[in-house]
Amino acid sequence: MVFIDWYLPGFKAGGPIRSCAAIVHHLKSLADFYIVTRNTDYCETIPYNGVKSNDWNRISESENVYYISGDQLKIGTIKKLIESEIFSSIYINGIYSFYFSILPLYFSKKLKQKIIVAPRGMLARSAIAVKGYKKNIFIAAGKFFGLYEDVIFHSTSMEENSDILKVFGKNTNVKNAPNLTVLGNQKFVSREKKVGYLHLISAARISPEKNLLYALEILNEIDLNVKFDIYGTIYDTDYWNQCLDLIKNMPSNIQVKYHPAIENNLLIAKLESAHFLFMPTRGENFGHIIAESLSAGCPVIISDQTPWKQLAKKNIGWDIPLSSKNEFIKTIESCAMMNQETYDSMSLHSFTLASEMLNDNTNIELNKLIFDL
Repeated sequence: MVFIDWYLPGFKAGGPIRSCAAIVHHLKSLADFYIVTRNTDYCETIPYNGVKSNDWNRISESENVYYISGDQLKIGTIKKLIESEIFSSIYINGIYSFYFSILPLYFSKKLKQKIIVAPRGMLARSAIAVKGYKKNIFIAAGKFFGLYEDVIFHSTSMEENSDILKVFGKNTNVKNAPNLTVLGNQKFVSREKKVGYLHLISAARISPEKNLLYALEILNEIDLNVKFDIYGTIYDTDYWNQCLDLIKNMPSNIQVKYHPAIENNLLIAKLESAHFLFMPTRGENFGHIIAESLSAGCPVIISDQTPWKQLAKKNIGWDIPLSSKNEFIKTIESCAMMNQETYDSMSLHSFTLASEMLNDNTNIELNKLIFDL
């Protein structure tokens, strides 16, 4: 049984949905998955079309989803679902959600179920810093009451492994298995690259963690012609208003346009028309949009706060320290001045690396071990 705040067909919550859906996709031939989630997408109140709320929806032979409506999102509902059957494991996505993390953990422990918790990057220092007072109180209380004793943590990177151990102690049971991806069988799409012009794209929720304001500050220093398309759900209105203030005062050579979040299959088409993904994030547990961008032949300009490292050596982009704003500026200027031949080489390298990732079964085998499959 899997608990996650938002799941398919939702897409606005980004990475956690994709991470969980990828596990189900790759492992459902080995186990039956029963996923418990909300009947609305992230930051939405209107239920999904075509699903039965407060009942099991059979998505495929081994994938079943229970979509809970807002009026039925109660303690008793979670308790009843967990007690409905003895599962081989309870897999909990996230740390702080009352209904989809804390309650499933509490009731599963009472039944002495095998519990796996996937923090999804929520224990990283940069993530805890956002509304840190409340998060630190919760973590302290959880440790005091032994809420996370006898729990297996699913770490998706060595950085996350370190974060978990720092928070819960060196004796914490942590199993490592990288995030899986489900990338379509795309064909390489070439795009025109004129010297002196650059088309950048960003796709992430609008919040301080994703660092859009920082990206706009960098573009404000660029003298060449740049188009910047922003896709994402506005999560933090005050932060977005700061971004808008800067956008309104951008020089005429920088064209910035905001678009609401779109479904992944539509987003891929947008990535296939852009030159680079530009996302100087403050931290990513994985960064599915980075993998998706590379799979679309769209190299990336990102911060060094993700698991994606040494991109320049691989000729698929750059991972730059956030303290080096000038390096970001110089990189974007060099990308704008890049010619067709140089860009084509980088674009093809990006596409090829993503294809190799998709066909590598190593990470699938590691994820099987998390569930003893």
